[in-house]
Amino acid sequence: MYVVGDQIGSGNFGTVSKATRKRSGEEFAVKILSLKHGPTEKAHLVAEVEGIKALDHPHVLKTLGAYWSVCGSELYLVQQLATGGELFDWIKKRHR
Repeated sequence: MYVVGDQIGSGNFGTVSKATRKRSGEEFAVKILSLKHGPTEKAHLVAEVEGIKALDHPHVLKTLGAYWSVCGSELYLVQQLATGGELFDWIKKRHR
């Protein structure tokens, strides 16, 4: 469904890359989260993703889908692509 492109960010739990929907050419962000702690962590993430997908607010990026890797050790979250820079940088500029 998607072609994963260049990495655009990283953090403690994984990376973020640009992704393009094959059908439409529309761009999204895909968070790739690596699981390290087995079934308990996986069950917790499933519950958390269901909550995230239910969020609908203009100031929260919409999560459009969640997919497990074939081996089940990575979770791919497809979200709206935000191109405005880092949130922390925006906060620092706003509160000077």
